[in-house]
Amino acid sequence: MIIVKCGCSRYIHVFPSYSEVCPFCGKSISLLSNAGDKTETQQKREFLSAEEAKHWQENERGAKIVTGGLFDNPLSFLNETVSEIDSCITAGQFSKALYLIDKVLEWVPGRSEIYWRRLLASENCKTDMDLLRKGKILHNNTAFINAAKFANDNELPVYELIEKAESLAVTLLEKALAEQELHDKRNTNAEKLLYEYGQQLKRHEGVAQENISQLEEIERLIHEQAIDCETITGEYRYALADILTASRTVGNHSENEITYDKKAAWESQLDMICSASMNEINQLKEVISSHSAFGNQNNLVQKQNAAKSKINGNISDINAIYRQIQNTVNFIEDISYKYTKARKAINLGSYSETAGLLSERFNEIIKQAMDRTSGDVN
Repeated sequence: MIIVKCGCSRYIHVFPSYSEVCPFCGKSISLLSNAGDKTETQQKREFLSAEEAKHWQENERGAKIVTGGLFDNPLSFLNETVSEIDSCITAGQFSKALYLIDKVLEWVPGRSEIYWRRLLASENCKTDMDLLRKGKILHNNTAFINAAKFANDNELPVYELIEKAESLAVTLLEKALAEQELHDKRNTNAEKLLYEYGQQLKRHEGVAQENISQLEEIERLIHEQAIDCETITGEYRYALADILTASRTVGNHSENEITYDKKAAWESQLDMICSASMNEINQLKEVISSHSAFGNQNNLVQKQNAAKSKINGNISDINAIYRQIQNTVNFIEDISYKYTKARKAINLGSYSETAGLLSERFNEIIKQAMDRTSGDVN
């Protein structure tokens, strides 16, 4: 992996063994034009400086790697291993890449570009742009810290650019989330719906109040009519009460021995009492069925039941509107929850929720963040 300058003046990381496309301008990058017409093999061998190569050549006898194998040419081994690492990263074989990176770091622990490869592989990323899409991961990242620590004059500005781009991406993404959240909420027409529901509530509550007032008036009339009915039936009730009292006196003062004549007299008295009570009851029934006061009371009771039915219908309609209001509010709250969760995830280093909410706009923002900071490297 080397740093080259595209024709659009942006500096980017590329793998020497693979064709690359600039993430900014979309054009293919010619490594030979950036490398002074060096061959690909020569570019790969630049993994080690001339001084390091001399060191390895002087100490190549007995050189070993983790597996314990012997190599007559450590320089060749390292270059081939780094090339294999690049192949693994490009193919998405990140576990194998990390294994090979650990082997190389045992030989040359102070190489910035190897730590950058470790950063990519540990985050399952193939390119620098993938890192930015992944999330806020550079802060306190050991691989990034080591890459910056051992970076040369060409590498450090690019690493700093990516770090700035990551910081800018967070700002841009948070702003985009706020805009998208407002857009999504407006698309629900919640404001219009809640206004319409409010108007419907006013109408239904007005009708319900009218029905309640009518019910109160009906119940007042029922109470007054009940007093009239009590007055009309009063004399019959008093007469029946007197008859009941009389019936309780029959036989109360009898002697121990009840004669036939006494028994017959009592029976005659009870027959007269029963006849009188039946007469009063029939007259009372006749009054109830014929008097207008009782007919009016029955009509009022029917009106009372009808008014109660209307009010129950009003309550049902009002409750239905409240449910619609609650559903609308819940829908808005669900949107707020998703965006709040995405914002929290950004600060925790994850962009997955944000990418899902912003869709294609997410990649545009990441590219914009890289593009706006690329001018810092000359």
